[in-house]
Formats: sequence, C-alpha cells, structure tokens
Amino acid sequence: MTIRPASDRALLISFGEEISADVHRQVFQLTHALEGVPGILNLHPAFASVLVEFDPRAVVQPHRHPHEQMGMLLTMRGRPLEALTWLARGIRIDPLHPHWYQFDRALALYMMGDYKPAAEALELATRPKPWIRTRLAACYAQLGRMEEAKAAAAQALRLNPGFRLGTLSLSYRFDVDRERVLDGMRKAGLAD
Repeated sequence: MTIRPASDRALLISFGEEISADVHRQVFQLTHALEGVPGILNLHPAFASVLVEFDPRAVVQPHRHPHEQMGMLLTMRGRPLEALTWLARGIRIDPLHPHWYQFDRALALYMMGDYKPAAEALELATRPKPWIRTRLAACYAQLGRMEEAKAAAAQALRLNPGFRLGTLSLSYRFDVDRERVLDGMRKAGLAD
C-alpha cells in the first residue's frame, strides 16, 4: 500500500497497479471504515486506489490529527522525510498542536540520523514519560553525550523500573530502523 499526499486536503491510498479480488476487498474495507469518520469529506475509490479528501480543520478537534497520524505511519514505514512534511503541515494548520507532534518529529529525525534536532524535540516534553526518556537517551548516546545519555536512561528506569529493551514493541517496517533505535538505547546503558 502506498499513501501519498494529493494536496493539503487529500490523500491518495494506492493498493497496487492492478485490481484483483484481494485488492478490491481492501479498497472496499478501507472505504467502508472511513465512511462517516468526522473530517472525511469525500471518498473516491478507483480501481486499486482510494482518494480520501478531508477537512484540515478537523485537525483541531480532539483525537482528529490526520497529519500527525500520517507522519507517524510514514516514519514507521521507513519514510521519515515524508513524515516530516506531513507533520509540518499539521503544525502549520494547528500552531497550537498537541505535544505528541514533537515526539513524532523526534522519531522521524532520529531515523534520518539527525540526532541533535531529535534530542531537542524530545527535550520539549513537559511531562516526560519513560518512553520519551529512553528515546532521549538514545539520541544523546548517538551524539556521544554519554553522561546525558546515562542520566536520561536512569530517569526512565526510575519511572519504570521493569523496563527492558526486549519488552519494547517497535513496529518499524525495516529491521535496520528498529536496530538503530535499539543500538542508541544499548549505548545509553539500557538492558535487553
């Protein structure tokens, strides 16, 4: 499945180049799932794709953040540069965006190897949860700032004493992306 912006108000979701019974079922399921979702203006199924037009003003409603969700999805699918574009659109539409946009930005930046801005985005967290501290520790470790990495890891462990890397659910498409995150956390002293 490929998802790409058709505009600031539309996504094109493509399941493939040719229609098959399986693709037809996927298009039907997606179209059915999106019908009646607040903020969705129109759905245009066509062959092996669906054009989804949405109201960007729906972003300011609670739990209606399509740009952030696309950004996170693209990061997890190994496309962090595209993710940053979507997150920037969401921030432009809603300058008072929720705090988790910074976390999503940090993940995309980390995946691109841009550790300093990723750390800066995570440092903005007003209520740093353990998972934010573990990602911050990984950023610092990748930057060679080992004292800060160890301190962030220790804070994460104070907040969640049972934390182990083996318990993380990292649903990245590519193993190399998952390993990059785990590598930073290991360097920071977090245990498997």
